[in-house]
Amino acid sequence: MAAPTIMKRIGNKIKEYPTVCILVAALLAIGIGITIQKTSAKDAKGRPAISADVYLLVGFLGKLWLQALKATLGPLILSSIINSVYQLRTLAGAAGKAGKITILYYLATTVVAVGFSLAYCSMFILRFVGTIDVDSLPDIGSDTSKIEENGKDLTVAASIVNIFAGMVPKNVVGDMSNDALLAVIVLAIIIGACIESTEENPSVVLRLAREVEKIVMKCIHVIIAVTPIGVFFLVLPSLMAMDFVQLVRYVGILVGVAWGAFLLHLLVFHPLIYFISTRRNPYRIWKFHLPAITMAFGCDSSAATIPLSLECVEKAGVPADLAKFVIPLGATINMDGGALYLPMAVSFMAATQGVPMPPVTMFLVGLIAVLASIGTAPIPSASMVFITFLCRAANVPVTGVFGLIFAVDWFLDRGRTTVNVNGDLYAASAVYHICKDEITAAGMADLTEFGDEESKVPVSAQKA
Repeated sequence: MAAPTIMKRIGNKIKEYPTVCILVAALLAIGIGITIQKTSAKDAKGRPAISADVYLLVGFLGKLWLQALKATLGPLILSSIINSVYQLRTLAGAAGKAGKITILYYLATTVVAVGFSLAYCSMFILRFVGTIDVDSLPDIGSDTSKIEENGKDLTVAASIVNIFAGMVPKNVVGDMSNDALLAVIVLAIIIGACIESTEENPSVVLRLAREVEKIVMKCIHVIIAVTPIGVFFLVLPSLMAMDFVQLVRYVGILVGVAWGAFLLHLLVFHPLIYFISTRRNPYRIWKFHLPAITMAFGCDSSAATIPLSLECVEKAGVPADLAKFVIPLGATINMDGGALYLPMAVSFMAATQGVPMPPVTMFLVGLIAVLASIGTAPIPSASMVFITFLCRAANVPVTGVFGLIFAVDWFLDRGRTTVNVNGDLYAASAVYHICKDEITAAGMADLTEFGDEESKVPVSAQKA
């Protein structure tokens, strides 16, 4: 059988069963890495006597994969946030009070989710996750010397000044190349807020942003298609040098804390917000939400859950027109799950390498997590795309530990998606209760009459 035919079949299998392929790649890398670690001669420190060049060559493809993923961040953030902010303006204007309250509700819950996440990081991850010996590993994602230099001798006042100074772009192209994406995010928000576009006079900038987002997403789908290869060559050099038992224990802490946060949000926070908004028992409508929540966990996609979510909230008493506005919009901007997880992942990367995370740095990570959630990419494990960026912002080197986080992300991503969908369901009922009089008097038919067909179900609603 010809080699191209074999490669084509392998590619088709990866597309058909991406999660299984990633797991198999991670398990193979773990098995090979542990075997090499146990059978190799040891140096004076008890580590495998393997030269740095070997680690570099083994992790070469993993490094290329990670660099390709990072290369999409700048144009992706710029284009997607421009589109999202413009769309939010359009929705808020077309939907009146209900639209404004929906947007504020989603943004507020995302901010609160980030606050909770920072608390979980301080109480659990930074306290119980220790350092792992990664001295023999090459730094695959950042310039460590530059990071150390940037973080040296900075007072709290200087750090705060640097955060706000970093919000003002000096050179957009330069900021993208240097991973100073906080300035890019702020610039994208300003552009999206200032764009004026009508059917008679469409904005060229808006059309360009939409085309760029489509192109970047095609590139990202290609990169994600080879994720098993990237994960294999990220995990393998890590397991050749690290203490596997210790690493599994620390990864277990990350998974446990993350899922604890997800469950707390699902069972306590969202119902509490609903109760505060409506003064009604939040668990009485849980039976209506359960099918959509179950599907969100199973299919790992907010977009695939939209039809069932609409059916669920309509059974709970929400008018169909309002539901068709709130649910698709929530799949776009309501990223409570990602907001919970991103600071945890960055804190885990920092803790395993002994990098301190002072309050100012944690604030910066939280701020960027909120802003980035506005335009989270519609790809599998979308939040993972931003982890390397957040690590750079927090002066945390990106090492092979990132591959291990990616290997367990199939399980964590289901939790994030479930939290996002649960938030959408409660939001629909809460907004209806708050705006019930206005909705009854005016009707909601105009809510789905904004924009073009493409903007009614945004690109960003395709994947949590």
